[in-house]
Amino acid sequence: MTVQAFSRVNEGLFSVDREQIDSSSWDIDAKYEQQIATELSSVGGFEAVQAASPRSEFFRLGYDKSGFSWDALESPIRNYCRENRADAVLVVFAAYSGDFMSGTHQRISGAGFIVGGHARAYLHLISIVGLVDCQSAKPVAARGLASLRDGTSGQILRASPVMGAPVEIARAPLKQLTDPQISAIKNNLVELPRIAWAPTLRAILGK
Repeated sequence: MTVQAFSRVNEGLFSVDREQIDSSSWDIDAKYEQQIATELSSVGGFEAVQAASPRSEFFRLGYDKSGFSWDALESPIRNYCRENRADAVLVVFAAYSGDFMSGTHQRISGAGFIVGGHARAYLHLISIVGLVDCQSAKPVAARGLASLRDGTSGQILRASPVMGAPVEIARAPLKQLTDPQISAIKNNLVELPRIAWAPTLRAILGK
């Protein structure tokens, strides 16, 4: 549930323009579930089951004004585990961080554009991956999604899935983007974390 919303943060000389849209219909999270299942099958040692995911419910319940709340998801996770006879569940959710790409002092999260000074723009996917034990419905391991398996928290954050983006597109109001531009964003989001799943999952699973 890391691309249920898509944001744009544009820091100008005297102001900051922020915008967020509902991107759940893009169904990017379903593509991520497929990528995760593929990576898990190569790790070995357990059976990975890709079941129907209540992403909208998890997204609605999992966030409050202070950010993400594991406690709010205990009941739906227990239900999900029982219905799918699972021992553990991997949860990927949008996380918050400071802008480490374009040098602004803005807070960013999940999937979106950040536009800073010197005409630099980036597409980012800032996420946390958590392994939740079905008996306790609590996380037993969690870390940022990154192409780096080991490192400090800062190093792992800077290895988050990020790519350069055209400034003219990243600055444009999201609701004014054309269908081809939206399609390009969706395609880039699908590809963005591919190299990050393996090191992240192996770090969480201790493989």
